[in-house]
Amino acid sequence: MSADDEKRESDAEQPSGTASEPEGQEAGQGVSESVSLAADAALISRARAGDSEAFDALMRQHMDRVYGLAHRMLRDREEALDVVQEVFIKLHGAIGSLRAEGQVGAWLYRVCTNHCIDRSRRRRETVPLEENLHADGSESRPEESLERRELQRVVLAAVDALPPRQRAVFLLRHYEYLSLEEIGQSLGCATGTVKAHLSRATGKVRKTLAEYLGRRPQGGDEA
Repeated sequence: MSADDEKRESDAEQPSGTASEPEGQEAGQGVSESVSLAADAALISRARAGDSEAFDALMRQHMDRVYGLAHRMLRDREEALDVVQEVFIKLHGAIGSLRAEGQVGAWLYRVCTNHCIDRSRRRRETVPLEENLHADGSESRPEESLERRELQRVVLAAVDALPPRQRAVFLLRHYEYLSLEEIGQSLGCATGTVKAHLSRATGKVRKTLAEYLGRRPQGGDEA
């Protein structure tokens, strides 16, 4: 797991401080995103002309992020892999109608999110919380404090308890660092709707975290 993914996991553990973090990330990624969009456009044009290697390259370019989103939403490796397969099969079928200058990343996020929401609604069961502690596939470090792991447990449980659409918005904002406009494009909804979902989701996560901190014994207190 990359250092960037570990930082995102750490940032998401403290939702009260995440609101300004993505904006700094976005500002520093403008040039690389422009290059990525140009590369995507070239690959889409070639894939539309029947170049299978271009489609494979496009798939490699986006597979990790699509899998990461699916895994965070579903908390299940096999289901996330199934969603990745479904998403790219759908992309292959739609490649002829995609605009080369369009944002294929937003299209993939939208399709991935919708597949995950459908699966969550069909499943309607809770994954054991212990399986959620390292949803990105990383292992616990020996030096990681018990308190940090417990905070992570509480935040992940709060995110898992969100309605599917709110969970998707929260993850896209605080884990993937998408702007509100990009999230709207990814989910096919207005920016105002994204703001409303994000506000509700963040409020619920903060409330859960505040309740946990309020219940936690203070230093020196007896149980």
